[in-house]
Amino acid sequence: MVILLADGQGSYSDYYTQQAINNDVTVYTIGLGSGVNSALLTNIATSADGQYFPVSSAEDLPDVFRTISGEIEPTDTDVGGLLDGEEAGKLVEYNGKQYFQLFSDPITEQ
Repeated sequence: MVILLADGQGSYSDYYTQQAINNDVTVYTIGLGSGVNSALLTNIATSADGQYFPVSSAEDLPDVFRTISGEIEPTDTDVGGLLDGEEAGKLVEYNGKQYFQLFSDPITEQ
């Protein structure tokens, strides 16, 4: 799986999309901001069995990552009522910076 965060501007070769398809790699694309080439990003995602997500600001990214994590891990291992991807999809802080955690640690379940 690949998550491509881009504006879709500049040059792009369909070779990369074809490589993803040939290797069974799902590609999710996220268009951030205004002036995004949504047609290109939609084409890349749908061609590679993924989905395109337009977002207007970085504040919208956690919701997109939660959605994607639910797509790639649709199980509830601990039968707690939340999908594993939803439980793992959270912001964590490390060295004063925030990161979005897509997967939980199987040992600590955090």
